[in-house]
Amino acid sequence: MPDFSVVTTVISTTGALVGALGVVAVTHRANARREETQFRREETQFNRQWKEQRTEARRQVYADLLGAANQLKVEVEIAGQRHWRDMNVRLATIQQHAVSAGLHASRVALLSPETAEAALSLASAARLLTAAVAKRTNLGYQGEQFLGGEITHPADFAEFDECIKRFSDAAAQDLRT
Repeated sequence: MPDFSVVTTVISTTGALVGALGVVAVTHRANARREETQFRREETQFNRQWKEQRTEARRQVYADLLGAANQLKVEVEIAGQRHWRDMNVRLATIQQHAVSAGLHASRVALLSPETAEAALSLASAARLLTAAVAKRTNLGYQGEQFLGGEITHPADFAEFDECIKRFSDAAAQDLRT
């Protein structure tokens, strides 16, 4: 006949071990859930920050491109007002704004495929406008002395303005989404 004290000891010891293992398992599962919840919270916060930074970067390159385009337009309008003694410097400034528009359009294309076509069209219109202005500029020289110059025909901004509008609309739509 089995000794009941041994059986009782085995049962109580086994019960204690199983209970302890159960507590460890429950505690471990609670810790795992807590860590998983914390990880998801941090991941969500990271995704939100990343999205905000991406939106701000796009907003900045949109503003840079529109700024360069508008500076180009202002410089062309001013240069076309009269004869300038520093027309060579004015032409160089106009060309620099066109180059800036192209660089900003490239950044827009990399950051936002949704607006890439409109941005590159604006850069192309800026390039064409600058080339037309340079072609229609009469620079005067007497010997080796620079006498200034003037734009002989007013610039046509129709295509350029249409490209600015198209890009502005595309950028606004992209920032709304």
